[in-house]
Parts: sequence; structure tokens; C-alpha cells
Amino acid sequence: MEQVASESTEEGPQDRRRRPASVAPTLTAAALATAVLLVAAPFPREARVDAASAVLPLAGLACAVASGNGGGYLLGYAATLGTVRGVKSVTADMDLGRRPNGFGRGFPSSHSASAAYGASRLVATCLSAAPVARTVAAGVAALTGAGRIEDDHHDAIQVIAGLVFGLGFERLFRRSRRQVRARSPDRRPA
Repeated sequence: MEQVASESTEEGPQDRRRRPASVAPTLTAAALATAVLLVAAPFPREARVDAASAVLPLAGLACAVASGNGGGYLLGYAATLGTVRGVKSVTADMDLGRRPNGFGRGFPSSHSASAAYGASRLVATCLSAAPVARTVAAGVAALTGAGRIEDDHHDAIQVIAGLVFGLGFERLFRRSRRQVRARSPDRRPA
């Protein structure tokens, strides 16, 4: 009888899956605060865009940790930024890599990739039941890219490429995690 009681108090896989919903209000508030920061804060737009490209991945990390996948999230984020930096190096001297302000290493936008990576995790997991918050998170990622264009740090192609890198890598690493969990021995039917 004691063994049954101790097993019932352990957290099972379904409890872990429910946990992201408990952080949704906090992440929703963070997404809304970031949106306000982008639009109304008395800081230069460039500082607001930089903040958004850091806040979204951090909120995504909080979401990943809450759902038990912080390590996978960080691995995917590192792969995203590493790939983006590698592509920047390869395209640095090409027209594609030239920024509107005349400098190189502009393709793809790492700010856009970071913002999209964090927003993608939020939208797909912790904010999946909060449509307004999902829209805000996606909008903040889009405004991050728009701000980079407005400040002449990137052109539209560079920003779109950054968004694609961020979304693509986050989805790839989130999907890989699901496939690994589905194949684990403790998940197979008896």
C-alpha cells in the first residue's frame, strides 16, 4: 500500500505536459510588456529592438524549462546562432551579406532569428491556449525584424531569412525532442 501511495505522488508525463499552462500568464505578461517596450518606451528604437531579441528567447527558455526541455531548447538556440554566424561569415563579402548601412555580415539577421526562435517556442507550447498572447509574441518577433530594417541594419531579405532560421531551428529541435520521447522505452505500450 505504501508503494502505491508513493507512486501516486510522483509526477508523471501527463503532469509535465500540463505544467506549461501554469506559466502562461507570466509569459503572456512578459510578451505584452515587451510589446509595450517596443512601441512606447522612451528608449531609442534600436535599444528596444535589441531588448525584444533578448526577451523572446529568454521567455522561450522559461517555457522550455517549465515543460522539461530546457536543455534541448538551449541546444537548438546555440545551433541556430552558430548556423546564422556561419552563414554571415560565408556571405560577408557578397551583395547578399551587405547591410543597407554599408557594413557586411548582414545575412541573415541574428536579431530576427533570436526573436523568432523564442516566439516560436512560446506560440507552440506555453501560449498555445492564449490566442491574444500568441499574436503578441509573433508580432513582437515581426516588429524586431521591422525595427532592424527601419534602423538600416538589414534589408527585408536578411530579416526574412533570420525569421526562417529561427522558426525552422526551433521547430526542428522541438520536433526532434518529441520523436525521441515517443521512441523511449518507457513510452512503448506493454
